[in-house]
Amino acid sequence: MTYDYDLYVIGAGSGGVRLARKMAHKGMRVAIAEQDAFGGTCVNKGCVPKKLLSYASIEASRHIVAQSYGVCSESPRVAWETLRDAVNKEVQRLNGLYRQLLITHSVDIHQGHAHLTSPHHVRITQQQEQQQTTYTSKHIVIATGSFPYKPPIDGIDHAYTSDDMFTLPTLPQRIAIIGGGYIAVEFACILCGLGVDVVLIHRGPRILSAFDEALGTALSHAMRLKSIDVLCSSSVTQIKKQGKGYQLKRIHAPDTHVDAVLCATGRLPLTQDLGLEDVGVRTNDKGAILVNDMYQSAVPSIYAIGDCIDHMNLTPVAIAQAERLVSHFTQSAQQSNAIDYDAIPTAVFSTPPIATIGLSEQQAHARQKPIRTCTQRYTPLKYSLTAKSDVHTSLIKAIINSDDHNIIGLHMIGLDAPEIMQGFAVAFRMGMTLNDLHRTIGIHPTSAEEWVTLDKP
Repeated sequence: MTYDYDLYVIGAGSGGVRLARKMAHKGMRVAIAEQDAFGGTCVNKGCVPKKLLSYASIEASRHIVAQSYGVCSESPRVAWETLRDAVNKEVQRLNGLYRQLLITHSVDIHQGHAHLTSPHHVRITQQQEQQQTTYTSKHIVIATGSFPYKPPIDGIDHAYTSDDMFTLPTLPQRIAIIGGGYIAVEFACILCGLGVDVVLIHRGPRILSAFDEALGTALSHAMRLKSIDVLCSSSVTQIKKQGKGYQLKRIHAPDTHVDAVLCATGRLPLTQDLGLEDVGVRTNDKGAILVNDMYQSAVPSIYAIGDCIDHMNLTPVAIAQAERLVSHFTQSAQQSNAIDYDAIPTAVFSTPPIATIGLSEQQAHARQKPIRTCTQRYTPLKYSLTAKSDVHTSLIKAIINSDDHNIIGLHMIGLDAPEIMQGFAVAFRMGMTLNDLHRTIGIHPTSAEEWVTLDKP
């Protein structure tokens, strides 16, 4: 059979774009379909605009530390409209860069909704013109990402999702955030820094339950010191419109009254209305596409990468999966290099920020690994002159295999944690031990040097 394309990619996020342009660069006939903005969740509704807002919230409160150094400055006022528009302008610039990357590499771009009609056929519907065109391809890769999940709470339609937070007409005076994962705590810290009164409501016993318990405990403490009301083991049963605001009913707790509600209870794979069932592609109960180690679905010609397979929903992971598929499709010698999901660093851009790599203490125990832990708390020198230095207390923690002394987990909350952890991620990949840290001479005075003196005799 003669195909229109060697590869057809559905979804122009970071993983899909990387795969499409690299395959086209190698001489393949490649097309990509996208029904929304180019760049995916990361560029449009996630990492990039969220971190820009995080920078703004930090700058808005920087005067507090500055005053302790004798720098006279008044409390700044956040011009939300200016910030919002600047962030969206940058997002639009990145949209254009992603599109241009594809054009430069001779990838055919099809703007519209994709639907599989066979293992080798993709039907594209252009929403505005309501025109349909069907293309054939030897291989099809689904990289459609994810979407915000809203739990079945009475009145949940009144709540924003994280996707909505970058286009708010105005900032609310008081907001309730439902959720306790990284998206919830990031927006709680961002909005607090921008001057919003924040209450975080989480049904679980602690926030950031997917991370090492010490990190969630430390962040809860820091958030409360910043006047964020963190309510754990508390479930919202109803959101009711009340005047210009909202009333939240909770189990065995007083009602909460706010101006706005943000539902940040996670994201689900965006795999609906793609025709997966019709062609035999299998999914799990969350809608994630089931794939083998080479990201191949139950249908041999159809693959999937990124958030829609729900392995580890991070932009660099989607890109790494794309790179592995490139090796697979081109039969490169590197195709056997599987991704080690235990050795992927990640961060939470809360205030203070969190960074981690490897196993948490809880995960290590669940895998029945013999471990010991080393933990240290300290106040970065930058904050030693501030009146409330305890607000800025940092924590580092290492999980060590007692048998071979290899470090199997590193966890940090505090100043510059993500930047510091990226460097240690290289050493972690190389199998470093606690002794390797002790043999390394630190840079003084820095927060990073705390790692090389951790548990040092």
